[in-house]
Amino acid sequence: MVSLDGFIANAKSNSLLFRDISGYMFPTYEVNGTAATAGGYIEYSTGGRSRVEAAFAKEGDTWRISEMNFVFQ
Repeated sequence: MVSLDGFIANAKSNSLLFRDISGYMFPTYEVNGTAATAGGYIEYSTGGRSRVEAAFAKEGDTWRISEMNFVFQ
């Protein structure tokens, strides 16, 4: 978990992962009570993609991202 300012700073320092996004594909997911995982790709309009694996935690009626890993390919 990171603050909004921390997320923005990370996004700026890793701008290749966050710009020119043309689509998302998350074909795998699993929900287990108050935890969930998803796996897939972010595709870029300039070509290439990043593999993404994410974990989520349910808090009340909402889900929050508890971990997200990107691998630029």
